[in-house]
Amino acid sequence: MHHVKWPSIESFHNVRKAVAKYPHICKDRFKVRYRGKVKLHGTNACVQIVAHDNGAPPEMEVLAQSRTAILNTSHDNAGFAAWVQQTEKNWKGVVWHFVRKTADNFVPGSRVQSVCFFGEWCGKGIQKGTAINNIDKKILALFSVMIVVDKQELPIFISDPNVINMFLPPVPDTYVLPFLDDEITIDFSKSAEELQEIVALINEKVEAVEACDPWVKSVFGAEGIGEGIVYYPVSSVHAGRESFSNLSFKAKGEKHKVVKQKKAVQVDPETAASVAEFAELVLTDARLEQGVTEACGGEYDTKKIGPFIGWVTKDVNKECQSELEASGLTWKQVSKAVSAKARTWYMHKIETT
Repeated sequence: MHHVKWPSIESFHNVRKAVAKYPHICKDRFKVRYRGKVKLHGTNACVQIVAHDNGAPPEMEVLAQSRTAILNTSHDNAGFAAWVQQTEKNWKGVVWHFVRKTADNFVPGSRVQSVCFFGEWCGKGIQKGTAINNIDKKILALFSVMIVVDKQELPIFISDPNVINMFLPPVPDTYVLPFLDDEITIDFSKSAEELQEIVALINEKVEAVEACDPWVKSVFGAEGIGEGIVYYPVSSVHAGRESFSNLSFKAKGEKHKVVKQKKAVQVDPETAASVAEFAELVLTDARLEQGVTEACGGEYDTKKIGPFIGWVTKDVNKECQSELEASGLTWKQVSKAVSAKARTWYMHKIETT
């Protein structure tokens, strides 16, 4: 039994920079077709179904995962492990013959080791400030399935909602996120100026989602802002987990940006003129509140300030290298300022919450 990791999703300018530096990541096909899914404001979650033998169906074990760990009811994340335990029998109804058939189509003769249903655990009591946080229950909104097989290092990766539905057994309060709208095509061989038209179109779509989350409204009748959009590469040549990890990108609305950039999608990163300005640029309320959720279980407690600062500094160091480079700064120069500002914010929350 092991944790299956969900790939990190970058911003558009980071993907563009990576393709320019390492063109092989788009398999030298610079025109990439994308489709978007609404980004829900919750916490990353996964139901992993482990096959312990090669039966039809096999003996199964159902595990709950957060972004970083396998969970249990003693070490939970917003009640997700408890919910998975309650719905365990439902999950064991996974359509195993179709899982096997799909795996064999991708990797002939392989044995399925596990199936991972990735999604956002969200809803009542999980995060705040968006439409999904206003519904009257917690739900799991699935956006991808990974099939781990014995003959391939990387899992088989599936994001097509129709295929996900074919695997999925009936599980209470479980939904499959649809694609938001039609495909867009991004040509990474184009200059920054030539990309402005498609970037403007994406920003319009993000603004529309932020104004009113269309999926939450249509499914639950709850109106409110959306967090943003995640764009999935859907060209046949760009299918699979590796391409998703390299080419997918997220675009958050104004209220959920983790960097204070002018638009949700930009071809170049923001710059800071000083160390203090860099800390201000990257420590948005959205990033800091995410740190409280991920590192502190949503709580403000002096005993948790160390894990909070650790999570924030690690996240900034990982996610904001482009902004550092564009600003002519190094992590060594800014790390103390980032830690100090995060600490001040958290202590203020303890005093005022």
